[in-house]
Amino acid sequence: MRRIAVIVPGWLAGAEGDSVLVRPGEALQAWSDASAVRVVRTRPEEPVLCPDAAFLGLNPEEFHAEPGPLAAACFGAQPPWGSTVFHLSLLGTDGEAVWAPEALTDADASELVAAARVLETASVRLVEGEGADHALITRWPPPEAEPRWPRGLTQAGYGQAVDELDPWLRRWVDDSVNLLSEHDVNRRRLDLGLRPANLLWPWGPGAARSHLPWSQDPRERPVLASGSIRLHGMARLVALPRWPRALFRGRSEAPLDRLAEMAFGESRLIVHLAEFGRARAVADPERLAWLQRWLEERLLRPILDQARKRPTRLLLAALGERVGLVGVADSERPKPNGVPFDERAVADCGAPTGFLHEAVRALFREED
Repeated sequence: MRRIAVIVPGWLAGAEGDSVLVRPGEALQAWSDASAVRVVRTRPEEPVLCPDAAFLGLNPEEFHAEPGPLAAACFGAQPPWGSTVFHLSLLGTDGEAVWAPEALTDADASELVAAARVLETASVRLVEGEGADHALITRWPPPEAEPRWPRGLTQAGYGQAVDELDPWLRRWVDDSVNLLSEHDVNRRRLDLGLRPANLLWPWGPGAARSHLPWSQDPRERPVLASGSIRLHGMARLVALPRWPRALFRGRSEAPLDRLAEMAFGESRLIVHLAEFGRARAVADPERLAWLQRWLEERLLRPILDQARKRPTRLLLAALGERVGLVGVADSERPKPNGVPFDERAVADCGAPTGFLHEAVRALFREED
């Protein structure tokens, strides 16, 4: 039995959002008619470090990892036990404002990171990642003042944010600006009318720690298909196999045609799609409606067609901020429960029954 979970944050409308689920196409309606649907909590009531761990079937109250260790794991590093690890963002500054460099190529980013290796010491090591995202491994203790995350940094400005850093970290950041501002890459960018990429900003520090594998039996572990650095980091920390992030990078939408083809060869698969959440964040109902049609035609319909040849249990998760809908349809033994896969279920079913991570984990268990 092939088992596939498709996790879609932002698909479920909130109280003020526009619903697209109430207008399903043929493929979504066919799946819904055969599925058992329930309302679940997407995250615990209290704040946790990794609410999105639930997408992988991990309990967010038990899985803990900061952005730094997640980035290092995503990029293949194995920090020494107890080291402090930062997510390292390649940004730009003129000494006051801070920005995300536009039109930054992977090649230019790689050149800048390579140049910054002169800042490495016995206690500080760079981990090259992709584009503007990298990691920094240090033997220093966690900073007393946690650096601002990139969004807060651009709001505060460089001067205020750097003054808040621990002294050793402030010197390292200042040195990165002095070094990269004169680099040939940034000279070329200025000639092209582009702002420089001259700031390496460490944020999200956390201690390197070990994690239990997702399952002791490698055959039970699902493969992750996602463009998320965070999810790839989590997957690596719990020994889940991953499809390359390169499938997703540089695209406005995930390559669903390719994912559907590759899904036929997998027995256990988690697909995470971030596009709905981005459209929901900017309140774009037309984009949301298009995304639903895109999801149905490019991924859902091919998987349902494949299920005629290969028995499949398919979970769809339409997630909101605090609650979500989870439906599961089995191509061999459908057990529909009549609950609609749209916002009416949230209004009619009362309190959520269980958590998202429990539903995802249950999908990949052996036959009950």
